[in-house]
Amino acid sequence: MIPLLDPANTVVMNANGGNVEAVMVAGQFVKRDGRILNTDLDKLARELAGSSERLMAEFRQIGQKLT
Repeated sequence: MIPLLDPANTVVMNANGGNVEAVMVAGQFVKRDGRILNTDLDKLARELAGSSERLMAEFRQIGQKLT
């Protein structure tokens, strides 16, 4: 990332989660040294799958109303 004109815009437009070394929420590290801490990834995957299914069902309903 080379900031040519606007360094803040360069970071926002080109950075990703891999560029973040540490994140604190309410005074507690949730990511440190580039690793997510204290997270049940299996639970998050299940929640994501459920959200995806719900969203797809809503999109199908919208599509049916438009036809």
